[in-house]
Amino acid sequence: MKFKAVIFDLDGTLLDTLPDIYKSVNTALGFMGYPLVDYSVVLGGINRGARHLIKSVLPQGVRCEEEAVDNTLQAYAKVYAEHYNDSTKPYTGICDVLCRLKDHGFRLAVISNKPHLFVCELIKSHFGSIFDVVIGQGEFPAKPDPKAPMAAAERMGVLPQDTFLVGDSDVDMATAAAAGMVSVGVSWGYRSEGELISAGADHIARSTEELYSIITGAF
Repeated sequence: MKFKAVIFDLDGTLLDTLPDIYKSVNTALGFMGYPLVDYSVVLGGINRGARHLIKSVLPQGVRCEEEAVDNTLQAYAKVYAEHYNDSTKPYTGICDVLCRLKDHGFRLAVISNKPHLFVCELIKSHFGSIFDVVIGQGEFPAKPDPKAPMAAAERMGVLPQDTFLVGDSDVDMATAAAAGMVSVGVSWGYRSEGELISAGADHIARSTEELYSIITGAF
């Protein structure tokens, strides 16, 4: 099989966005009068979109109150909009791998559950115009729904079965399976290698160089 494209998750795969998310979450919680949370709590709540994140960090008795969730989410969105790129940075080696994959002839895309505006701004800031397709939350249902990656494949002119989907979470592995794509779990992100294996990852990349070898080795 000749693979032609690679779709990447953003948070925990291309960029370490957790420091800015963590600070914004606690700023919002403090503003709303709720207890602040540890780093591990925020880490456990990411990958499924901002609403899921906010529900996961609110006190247990408040999580089912939609008004409280809405208000805290609004506070978080306002803070994050001002600080989403303060400390965010690409993982070591990822920029080099993207350039080499592009030179190798692969089409490249990003699919994220982060709002589309933030995704576009972060990609532009850290990666320029290297990606052929960028899709954030808004146009399609959030991952693990396969509509966004399937649309990305169509826009790149490739078939799903000729496409890798690279991510750091069980959500990404489920998305790849639903879209009929080959999944690569990266162990440098926000979920463990064991979690990725349990989620059905077709391949595990423990470094950016190993990621490059997996993708080009199947070319």
